[in-house]
Amino acid sequence: MEKTIPSTARREAYFALVSAADAMVDQARRLFSSHGLTLTQFNLLRLLITGDPEGERCSDLRERMLHRVPDITRLVDRMEREGLVQRQRGTSDRRVVRVRITPEGQRRCESLYPAVERLHASQFPGASEEELRELERILRSAEEAAKAAR
Repeated sequence: MEKTIPSTARREAYFALVSAADAMVDQARRLFSSHGLTLTQFNLLRLLITGDPEGERCSDLRERMLHRVPDITRLVDRMEREGLVQRQRGTSDRRVVRVRITPEGQRRCESLYPAVERLHASQFPGASEEELRELERILRSAEEAAKAAR
């Protein structure tokens, strides 16, 4: 006897969201890879560009990353070796280490903005600004609910 799971609008929306997110993340990974970066590295650079000019603490960066990073210290280590970021000890509290973007990191990140914008335009063809804002609102609400349920 075959059992079926009843289809609901919420379930179908969830499946569509997961499927779309997977395809979109794959596109972004390929874009960044073609420019010598990972999706995670680009995300960290983006956070540093828009963050505190004095730098950001690793724990704060970890919380703001789009994807969970199990070891942000190793990520920063790799990016520091590549000349994309630098660490700096706090002047008032030497225990605090801040991560700052280097001019090379900023150049690499910003050089990708046009390609990223084209990618996003191709991912939401025909969607109006109003529709995109409503989609963002719905997804942020779903994110908050999921975090609250942890």
